[in-house]
Amino acid sequence: MTALQSLAPNINYGIEDQAAFNVAVRDAARLAAEQPLLTSKTKHLIASIQSLVAAPPATGNVSAYAHALCGNVTDADTAAMCANAAMAATPWNYYEGEAGGSHFPLKPKLRPIKTMLLDHVRGGDGGTPHAFTIHLLIHLMEPTNAPASFRWQAVEAAQALYSTHGEALAPAQGHLTHMPAHLFLRVGRYASGVDTSLRTEANNQRYLSRCLHPYAHGHNLKMLTALARFAGMSAIAMEGARNVTSALAGPELTPAGKVACIDCAGPSSPEAVLTLARFARWEEVLSEAVPRTWGDEGAYNEGAFRLARALAMYALADGRTAERADAEAARAINASAKSEWAEVVQAELEAARAWRIEGDGVRAAGALAKAVAAVDKMPYMEPPRWYYPPRQCLGYVLRASNATASLAAFTRDLHDFPENGWSLSGAADALDALGRGAEAEGHRERAAVAWQFADVWQPRPPPCPQLSA
Repeated sequence: MTALQSLAPNINYGIEDQAAFNVAVRDAARLAAEQPLLTSKTKHLIASIQSLVAAPPATGNVSAYAHALCGNVTDADTAAMCANAAMAATPWNYYEGEAGGSHFPLKPKLRPIKTMLLDHVRGGDGGTPHAFTIHLLIHLMEPTNAPASFRWQAVEAAQALYSTHGEALAPAQGHLTHMPAHLFLRVGRYASGVDTSLRTEANNQRYLSRCLHPYAHGHNLKMLTALARFAGMSAIAMEGARNVTSALAGPELTPAGKVACIDCAGPSSPEAVLTLARFARWEEVLSEAVPRTWGDEGAYNEGAFRLARALAMYALADGRTAERADAEAARAINASAKSEWAEVVQAELEAARAWRIEGDGVRAAGALAKAVAAVDKMPYMEPPRWYYPPRQCLGYVLRASNATASLAAFTRDLHDFPENGWSLSGAADALDALGRGAEAEGHRERAAVAWQFADVWQPRPPPCPQLSA
């Protein structure tokens, strides 16, 4: 197995074993010196990686490696290696600002990387799409703090991984087939994202049937579930969510052969109960067995699971029988109290109680505004780190009291998640309340298109079933 491992850094992993890495790099240099017929490209790659040698416990300087590697880009292969190194030097932090909901320019050192990747999307062999280049381009262009136009610049290239003349570019490689889903989610092509995620799951199942564990299996299943929720495809969303809770969606081998998570889940994941909550299937939420253990992500897993249960109890209760819901809400808040999820869990539950039990729209809106702010502060991740965009519920509760603010909430959500049926439907209602009927009808027509593959709430969904259904 050692020969199949990778010791070099990438955007998800640093150098995991510096001592072993040093040995491999020195062996490569020694063997290169003994083979004078090596191509100049191979010599450049071997010479560049010497920059990463370091005395443990220190790890190699990735910026120095990127500088050395990017000094001689001759083709799509070296362009992709250069981009990988430059991005690994500042992983998942590519833009000049991180404020939630704002867009920023690329960091100066990465601006030529973007141009280079776009220039090398089609590599050698008569212009064949270059899979590694496209993979990196998607990661560089997808973050929510990137200019929205960047994602559209990458969509055509991403399409090549999804389908080239009816076939995926790498038809047996699950993760590459999965990658376009990242962009499809952010440009409003949710059904296409579901399709490519289903293809990826089929690829991954072939790996699993041969006792091989595919890379980022749990991550793909989470993407499938999130995309299906956006598209109203509740049956597919639930199937994906059930698979997220399987042991096979849990920790996996890292490139160096260790065990870790890449957005993994497993039996303690709340994905299924959150999906039931998203579609207001309250009795089924309460029939879900409470996990015996909560796993490595215990604060999130337990907090989100109990949040879904409390939402169901508030939906099914009345003012005289809310005590059970209050008790479950307290458990959710306590479970998540010391985590990054604490504020959003508490705000969601405060809003549900205010709206369902107290009939207090002002308090519900204030709580949901806190939930929006808490989600905006969360680091970028695909799929989105919270199970739905809380602006959709904020817009819903504001409609009766302040239709202008309601429309603003839905409009902003459509900026973050273009053409999603939930917010198109909510915006239509707000436009009606403002006397703008023609615009409202246009939004309803777009919602019907967005919802064309949905198996619930045809032809358009309620914007916030957590509070309305």
